[in-house]
Amino acid sequence: MKKLVITIISAVSFASVIAQDQYSAENIATSDLNGTARYVSLGGALDALGGDISVMGSNPAGIAIYKRADVAVTGSVLVTGESGQLGKESSRVSFDQAGAVFTLGQDQLGSGLKYVNFGINYQKRKNFFANADINIDHLNDTYSQSLQAAGLAQKSLSENYFGLFTDVMANSGALAYDETNKTFAGSPAKTANYRRNTRGAINQADFNVSFNISDQLFLGATIGVYNVDYKRDSYYTETGIDNFTYDVENWYDINGNGFDVKLGA
Repeated sequence: MKKLVITIISAVSFASVIAQDQYSAENIATSDLNGTARYVSLGGALDALGGDISVMGSNPAGIAIYKRADVAVTGSVLVTGESGQLGKESSRVSFDQAGAVFTLGQDQLGSGLKYVNFGINYQKRKNFFANADINIDHLNDTYSQSLQAAGLAQKSLSENYFGLFTDVMANSGALAYDETNKTFAGSPAKTANYRRNTRGAINQADFNVSFNISDQLFLGATIGVYNVDYKRDSYYTETGIDNFTYDVENWYDINGNGFDVKLGA
């Protein structure tokens, strides 16, 4: 996947977060490298350095080093290329980030506080369109889901337990069963087609307040609000050499909201 980052407005200065299996949990627990163009181009290193709008979600005290206001809006273009038997190349425009930092200087504060900064930032934590629109077809007769299912069904028979997939395959006629030898058999695929589409995103909104004390101590706090919206549709059809055809369709949807509180010094 090639990713082209486009900055619409960056560094403009002014004077004054259904039950899932472990694979689904891993999918929503990880994040993409998203944020301002500068943050992405430096590989996220600004988490440690501060001074960028995107760090308020990972290093709240990093906003405290700002000494003037900042606004940034960033988008990108996601390009998925054709690979082997995968579908055609496609591209999508993504709105990845929009945020601002506002500062109050020492002349407005007095005492030992040099700056009090307030920040707000929207960031796309993960874009599920990145793996969208997979299309595989024209498989040769070496591959077959029914052959795989036959092996699973045979194992299930010895363990006296059938999972949903093997149970459906065994009872739909997609597998042949030899009563004498008590064995399952599948059929090599004459034709097969698989399509999958994923869409949605994990959206993150951060609200930050930070303090610069005498240019020696930097403190920060961020409240993060998250929304998860993940949808996956898949379709598989297979025709065996005996012309038996079956279709499998799947719809999967995860939705949720959450929040966290982060402190930094």
